Amino acid sequence: MKLYHGTSQETPNEICLYMTTSIEEARQYALGLNDMGEYNEESYIYAMDVDTTDMVIVEDFMEFDDMKYTETVNQVVFNPESGWYIVPNVSLTLVENFKNEL
Repeated sequence: MKLYHGTSQETPNEICLYMTTSIEEARQYALGLNDMGEYNEESYIYAMDVDTTDMVIVEDFMEFDDMKYTETVNQVVFNPESGWYIVPNVSLTLVENFKNEL
């Protein structure tokens, strides 16, 4: 399954990442509206083919969200409520990048 990750970083350096099946959601995430109403200057969208055969489904969003920060994730984790995945051992391909000019 092809999953996407949006970020303001040209080279993501995390061990595992949040990813989505929707490139449009990844674009919105990469835009990065912060609490001050500011956007990231630049967006990068990455893609990766992910084997979801042995993925773990975590129904509770708070438990899912905490996993990325408090546990070592060794396999793909999916949260049906958000539609997002946590993917370990990422090997990303840059799909697009652009300046955010609003």
